[in-house]
Amino acid sequence: MAIVTVTQVKKTRGAKSRPVEFQAIGKMVQVKVNREKQVKLDAEGNKVLDADGEEIMVPILDAEGKPTTREEIIEEFKSEGVVTEFTDLVEFAATFTNGDAKAAEQLACDWAAEGYNDWAFSREVNRDEFADFIRELGLDEEKASQFRRSARLFAAMAEISILDAALVLKTNMQKNLAAA
Repeated sequence: MAIVTVTQVKKTRGAKSRPVEFQAIGKMVQVKVNREKQVKLDAEGNKVLDADGEEIMVPILDAEGKPTTREEIIEEFKSEGVVTEFTDLVEFAATFTNGDAKAAEQLACDWAAEGYNDWAFSREVNRDEFADFIRELGLDEEKASQFRRSARLFAAMAEISILDAALVLKTNMQKNLAAA
C-alpha cells in the first residue's frame, strides 16, 4: 500500500491566527450528516450576513412549514486506519532521509511517539469540567458549539465562572423545552 498525502489547511491559534497549508497522511471520506439549519439566502440566491459579517442560519422547514432535518454528504479528513503496515511508513519516511533506511526507521518511530503525545494530550484536554458538562447534555456538535459560545459570553458579562454560566443556561434551556 502506498501512503497517500492530502493537502490540509489549519489555522494557527491566537490573536493573529493565520492559515497553514501542509501535507497530511490520510484520506478524504464521505460522511452523512443531518442538518437542522441552513444558510439564509436572499431572492437572488446570495448568502445573507448579519452586522458582524457572519452567515445567518435558519431552520430547515418541510412543505408544511415544520422544522425538519436534511441529510447531506460532506467530505471529511481521516487518518485513522490509513497506515496499516510499519514497512509502508518506513518507506514513506525514507523519502525524507535520502533513502537512509536506519534514519527512516528512526523518523517513523519519532512520528509515532509525537502522534501518541498529541493523542494523549487531546484526551486530557477534553476532560475538563466544562467539556464534561457539555458532553452530559448530549447536544449535537452545532448546538454544543453554540452552547459553549453562549456560556463563555454570559460568564464574561456576568463575571461568574463558566460552569455557573453553563448551569444557568442549562436551566433556561430546560425551561424553554418544557414550555414548548
